[in-house]
Amino acid sequence: MNRPYFDFHVHPLIKPFGHACKKLLKHHKYLKPAYFSREYLERKHPKILKDFFDPRSKASLWNDKRPCRLLNKLFGELAFAKFSQSNFTAAKDGNSRVLSLSLYPIEKEFLTKSLDQKVSGIPFFKNIVTGISDARIKYIQGPDYRYFDDTMAQYEYLKTSAALSLGTDRELILVSCFEEIEQNLKENPGAIIGFLSIEGANVFYPTKEVRKEDIDQVLRNIEIVKNWEHPPLMVSLAHHFYNGFVSHEESLVKLVRNLGNIDQSRGCNEELSFIPGFHYYTAEGIRVIDKLLDPSCGRRILIDMKHIDFRGRKEFYTHIRKNYDNQVPIVFSHAAVGVKTEEKWFNSWTINLNNDDIRAVWETRGLIGLELDQRLLGFDEYIRYCKEQDIKIRRQSPEFNAALIWNAARYIANECAGILHNTPDEERTNAWSCISIGSDFDGLINPVNGYPTLRYFKELEEELVKYAKDFLNEPSRLLHKYSPASATELAEGLMTTNGIQFLKTNFRKTEHPANNSYLTPKPVLS
Repeated sequence: MNRPYFDFHVHPLIKPFGHACKKLLKHHKYLKPAYFSREYLERKHPKILKDFFDPRSKASLWNDKRPCRLLNKLFGELAFAKFSQSNFTAAKDGNSRVLSLSLYPIEKEFLTKSLDQKVSGIPFFKNIVTGISDARIKYIQGPDYRYFDDTMAQYEYLKTSAALSLGTDRELILVSCFEEIEQNLKENPGAIIGFLSIEGANVFYPTKEVRKEDIDQVLRNIEIVKNWEHPPLMVSLAHHFYNGFVSHEESLVKLVRNLGNIDQSRGCNEELSFIPGFHYYTAEGIRVIDKLLDPSCGRRILIDMKHIDFRGRKEFYTHIRKNYDNQVPIVFSHAAVGVKTEEKWFNSWTINLNNDDIRAVWETRGLIGLELDQRLLGFDEYIRYCKEQDIKIRRQSPEFNAALIWNAARYIANECAGILHNTPDEERTNAWSCISIGSDFDGLINPVNGYPTLRYFKELEEELVKYAKDFLNEPSRLLHKYSPASATELAEGLMTTNGIQFLKTNFRKTEHPANNSYLTPKPVLS
């Protein structure tokens, strides 16, 4: 079996879970999490249970809706891709086997009624964008949708799907620690190995409303998640909309916001409090951070920094340095570079990484998952640069599109090499070791041309090897001193080994000996 690939952030549930909801909504007004369990479905809805595993069914994680070349070009470069990118059939075909499976109860603000629905009663545009079914959209818009119940339902759906797959040639194995990943890589060749993450701390609210008075229940819900059989490695504190915890970044393109009647402005890039050192957080947000990091009430959960206001991110780094001695790793599950360089290669949107972010990840031995969204990676900016330099390109070329990923990885590694070089007694020698892939596939993105699904990771690695060879053959610079000796090893690190090594250190059955400081957290608020 070929070496498996790693992805730090995928959304395989969004579309199939939406269609599973559609099937159950024909029988129930309110979707209890228990309705997605194997035991309940075997008794009440055996036909729906079969659909969970049938790759022909839209309610299955194995449903493989392939890209349409014409429509992908039309939709993709305008706003979003219209096909399944992270389904497990594509993952198995591409040997993308160690995946961070993101649970995402969709925020109610994302599915406000747009003009087409107000006129026709059918959420046509929202369903085109999300692909989750009209029934799920209307349910989220209605009075019965609750964030935490939806989170629990998604978890049940995953566990049921995994149970149905055991012993088959399409096997999903959910794991709770690195030791289980290591064991299953050896004993179950070909199986998809999934560890959990959550996108958006809104998921802990008992309803779909952001209310300060619910904070005690929010904290109890965090404890429930920390004590799951498969607790998540990380939770992103922010997402697309204000959740009462932290200021967020604008994240949706103008076309989607306008056509979808979507407003991200509340709490976006603004100070939320006068708390010393935490102006971009609320008191409730700080309590959520402390609860997630506290190991005394269940497994510690890392804070995924994606979507947090760039100034709020810097405040968090100061907190981790002062109160945790940089022993809590900073992670970006899916990110791109937003630094303004002389070449003007990158998209300078502040949702993207700046040098403070890169330094914080490196100094805490964290991890960055490079997001395979061509807009965030700087597709338009790099085209403009190539034209200015009279470099001939083809927009659909896999070689050209791999350059977007290589440029980001090389910039991050170069920054880390500078830090490494100026850090006495630093034992690390590989400046690329904090970089992996966090594709964000099926997260309403426009995948880079040539690598639109998990099926194409081998082809992506082959192109990255070519860029790495060219780099290693260049005249020696500082980054060469802190790079792997071979192009193959460098690319393997980006595609697999850097991510696996991070999990080996930070996703253990028990806390790693180096992380004893987790046992004595220092809350911001008493």
